[in-house]
Amino acid sequence: MVSLTSHPQILTHLAGIASTSVDRALTAALPTADLVSVRHIARLVLKRGDPPSLILLVISFDQLPDELQEELIRSVTELYAPMRQAVQMHDGRGPANVVEIIRRARAGRLAYLVLDQLVHGLEPQLRIDAATCLLQLAQSCVEPGYRCDPATVGYVRNAMEQAASCYASHGQDSVLLAMAVLSPCPMQQWLGPSGHRHNVVLDQLRVQLQRAHWPQLRQAMFTWVIYPLLSQHVLVGIRRAVSKGHLSDLLLNAHFLIDHRVVVKLSKLRTADRLVPSELAQWPSDHGCGLARWIAALPLGCTHKIQQLSRLTQLPSRLARLIALRELMRIRGKDLESANQAISQFCLDKDVRLARIALRHLLCCRWSGVSVVLLQLVNSQHAALQRLAVDQLATWGFEKLWLAWSKLNREQQLYAGRALIKIDPTFHQALGRKLVNSDRGERLRAMVMINALNQGDFFEKTLGLMVKDQDPRITSAAVRTLGSSSSMGSIKALTKALSHGNPRVRANAVEALSEQGKADCSPQLIRMAKSESNRVRANAIRALLQWRTGEAVSALGEMLQDHRAKHRISALWLVESLGLISSAGTVAEMSITDRDPWVKKRAGRVVQHLIKTMQASGPAFRQRKSFVKN
Repeated sequence: MVSLTSHPQILTHLAGIASTSVDRALTAALPTADLVSVRHIARLVLKRGDPPSLILLVISFDQLPDELQEELIRSVTELYAPMRQAVQMHDGRGPANVVEIIRRARAGRLAYLVLDQLVHGLEPQLRIDAATCLLQLAQSCVEPGYRCDPATVGYVRNAMEQAASCYASHGQDSVLLAMAVLSPCPMQQWLGPSGHRHNVVLDQLRVQLQRAHWPQLRQAMFTWVIYPLLSQHVLVGIRRAVSKGHLSDLLLNAHFLIDHRVVVKLSKLRTADRLVPSELAQWPSDHGCGLARWIAALPLGCTHKIQQLSRLTQLPSRLARLIALRELMRIRGKDLESANQAISQFCLDKDVRLARIALRHLLCCRWSGVSVVLLQLVNSQHAALQRLAVDQLATWGFEKLWLAWSKLNREQQLYAGRALIKIDPTFHQALGRKLVNSDRGERLRAMVMINALNQGDFFEKTLGLMVKDQDPRITSAAVRTLGSSSSMGSIKALTKALSHGNPRVRANAVEALSEQGKADCSPQLIRMAKSESNRVRANAIRALLQWRTGEAVSALGEMLQDHRAKHRISALWLVESLGLISSAGTVAEMSITDRDPWVKKRAGRVVQHLIKTMQASGPAFRQRKSFVKN
């Protein structure tokens, strides 16, 4: 093995001789030189740039150290001519090394050299390497973030098309993948109107499209579906790819779904409802936009399409949700109501811009359900949406809240009602008119609203008169609503209602007084703890327990042992709602020995509830138990 490092003066002397003979002699010594000498020789030859020496350097490329190989790849533009010469030397490693250098350097301008080895290469492995190199050159032309000039793309495309035309001679499927990577570049000689229906490359391409095995082919399906010679095979491949869980590969080129020609071809897909993913939780966030376009392009029934698009509110991608929203906004005709219902979900989107788009669309459409959406947005986390909802509600006033009240949950009722009280000076007047309306249902609904919004002080006199109403349901509701008033007049009216003849009224009075906690009516409640009405009796005992009276525990024990099943069930409700561990033993015994099957079943359920709650928070129950004993 030649070693020049042991005689550095020789290497220094040779470096000072500007002679092609010296360069060639040094290059010829590469196969027998040690690694250190190889580094010095290769750098010297590369620096001088003698063409014959560079050819030898290319032929010896696979024997060079990795860092020298990388240095040659970085200087590939200086090796174009030597590589053209080296590739013609079929008796050595020249052609294989040229293909490897072009592949690693992404030298697309030399794609024709790779094509030559693909078609005329003497060794099977060389043809395989050439086809793989051509595929990687095609991938580099479309790789995101990699800048490839148009001229280079043209060289690669021309080489790829010639390789496809020679498919019968080499049979390398990597060429088909290269065609897929570079699509939608039109290849008129096969796919255009003048193309032949049957030739080797098209026949093999159809087979591979139907199999949908390679990701490169799956990604190109939307671009090839518009060609009549391939469309049926592409549709088969699309169905197979989706069934195998490869929809995300298809959607990498989902921007082609904007093309009307693609949508027309996809309309021929049968049972399209099976082509939509059932789960969105694990769906890749970078494919969300494609999924929205995919659902919009599928030939689904309008109702089914609306359902699928509304599911996309779960996607993390803002753009995907925007695409789904825009598709819903395009729906017209008989399905407009369903589309607007789906759009209303986007009004609660975490992105305020999407929510505003959805809300303004519903306002422009004058959708009948928009009032409920506005009331929900009154307590939105976005200040801009809050202002928009409040401003719109201010123009509509009390009536919209009145109509939508039953559709709102408790929190929404509170936020919407309080907001409207602030911005609508006629709110209490309008509610007062509902309270004295001749319609019984409206009076009852008005009292529900007053109680929920805690506005009893504004209507104390009217409610005081309604307590004396002949209708027991109106009377009981008025008594319950008076609990939202803290005035002495209301407390007196509630205390008086404890003696009312209707048990429902008495029960509501007890409940209202116990919630206020301002009136000490213990003597009356002690008497009511023995009432014939199970509800009055349970509410009285509940109030006595909350006010810590000594008679409460004994009254509860008597009710649990009452001979009437309704009273025992009400007592069990009381034990369950207050979590009275002190009565757990009695309840457990009732779950085994009670003579009524309904009571026995309810007692068993209460015991299980107490056990689970006690296990979850034992210290809190010990504190509650001592409270009951005291």
